[in-house]
Amino acid sequence: MAYAQTLNVQVGNVTYAIPSAQASDMTYQNGTSLTVMGKTLQVADITRMYVDNSSVTDNMVSVEYSGDEATVTIAGNVARYVDASVEGAHVSLKQSAEVGDETCGEITYSLSGTSTDGEFYMEGAYKATVELRGLTLTNPSGAPLNIQDGKRIELSVKKDTENTLTDALSGSQKGCLVSKGHLELKGKGTLNIYGNTAHGIYAKEYVSLKNCTVNVLSAVKDGVNCNQYFLMESGTLSVGGVADDGVQVSYKDDTDWLKTPVLSP
Repeated sequence: MAYAQTLNVQVGNVTYAIPSAQASDMTYQNGTSLTVMGKTLQVADITRMYVDNSSVTDNMVSVEYSGDEATVTIAGNVARYVDASVEGAHVSLKQSAEVGDETCGEITYSLSGTSTDGEFYMEGAYKATVELRGLTLTNPSGAPLNIQDGKRIELSVKKDTENTLTDALSGSQKGCLVSKGHLELKGKGTLNIYGNTAHGIYAKEYVSLKNCTVNVLSAVKDGVNCNQYFLMESGTLSVGGVADDGVQVSYKDDTDWLKTPVLSP
């Protein structure tokens, strides 16, 4: 019986999972660097390399939180397009500007686990999906989910999971859940939000909701704040314990002439 094999190249808390069928040649340069599937790694930074029969889903980046640590696994076919850094349970991922239809297409980020001192920061310039698969995340120094990508972000709250986000008691974050672009909340799970500094959910563009249950349990300002429109296709939105509007939509043009509260608590 034969099994598909995966080469795992581990750099600190980040693992690049490379299926043998895709690996092709691995190039060493002067004994100091290793290049595989377009990703160049410094040999001195590699913690270990091992082969197993784990499966790899293309275009997938998985983040697992556990207490004061987080581990990141990046599929080999997108390794060259994602720069990852991990400090404790604070994860920063930056998509290359090369990500697009002509290269790898959309990348999915899958988040799970628990941390009382963690963060997911993602920066990019192409649409992406973020999956919540049973995530309880508190960031005592900012927003637990900070998505600095101005394109469409699908936040998929997976079926039968409960997910809870809590931000810091002070800071410059505009919300507990922050999205620079278009935020589409989907799925059949539950998302709980505690906004301790500003809004519960903040999106620079629009916010839409479909199927999932979103509970904004507290917010210093609005429960949901966005700048284009709020669209509720289906699902449940519950807003309570907020100091301002339930949902605030501020349509912005050059004069910022219209600010319309859509739903008050």
